[in-house]
Amino acid sequence: MRDYREYRLQPWEWVAVILMCTLMAFGAGWLFFDVWYAALLFMPVLWFAPRLYRSWCVQRMQSSLAMQFQQMLDVLASALSAGRSVESALQATYHDMQLLYQSPHIPIVKELKMMVGRLAVGDTAESVLKDFADRSGIEEIAEFAEVFIICKRSGGNLIEVARRAAYTISERIRVSQEIQVLVAQKKLEARMLAFTPIVFVVLLRMASPDYMAPLYSGFGWMVMMGALVLLTAAIAIMIRITRIEL
Repeated sequence: MRDYREYRLQPWEWVAVILMCTLMAFGAGWLFFDVWYAALLFMPVLWFAPRLYRSWCVQRMQSSLAMQFQQMLDVLASALSAGRSVESALQATYHDMQLLYQSPHIPIVKELKMMVGRLAVGDTAESVLKDFADRSGIEEIAEFAEVFIICKRSGGNLIEVARRAAYTISERIRVSQEIQVLVAQKKLEARMLAFTPIVFVVLLRMASPDYMAPLYSGFGWMVMMGALVLLTAAIAIMIRITRIEL
C-alpha cells in the first residue's frame, strides 16, 4: 500500500538531481571564484538536493490526490443519495472513477480498487477509509474519515457529510488556485531579479575578462563570496515569501 507522505526517488531521478547540482556547483565555482575546485564548497548541497526534490514531489502528489478525492466524494455522495449502502456506494464509485479517468494507474482509482477488494473479504468501510486517510497525509481526507466513522456508528447523515467534505476540499483547491494566479507574476519577477546578477556577471566575464580580473584574486574573492551569500539569501527569502500554504 502506497504511503503518500513519502516519495521514493527512482534511480534516474537520483542521477538527474545529483548531476544537475554538480553542474550548478561547478558553474558557481567558475563564475564566482574562477577556479574549478571552488565547486567543492558547494558539494554539501548534494546532501540536501534529493531531500528538497523529494519534498516537492510529495507536495505535488498530495495536491493531485486531494483533487481526485474531491471528485470521488461527489460521485460517492450521488451513489449514497440513490439509496445504496456505503459498501455498494464505494463499489459504484470505483467503477465511475474508472470511466472518468480511463486509467488504472491513477492513485484514487487504485485506492478505490483496494478498498473494494478489502470490503469483499470482510473488512469494514471505516477501517479502509481510516487506513487511506492515514497514508494520504492530507488533512481534509483525515477529517472526512473521522466524521465518516462517527456518522457510520451513530447513524448520522453520510450523504451530507460527503457533500460538505467535497465542497470544503473544492473550495480549498479553488482558493489555492486563485492565490497561485495572483502571485504568479510576482514569482516571475522575483526569479528575474534573482538571476539578473548571474547573467550580468556572465556577460561581463565574456565581454571584458580584464575588467573582472581583480575580483578573482586577493580581496576580490571575499567580495565575490559576500555577493554569493547575499544572492543565496535573496533566493531563499524569495521562495519563502512566495510559498503560500492553506
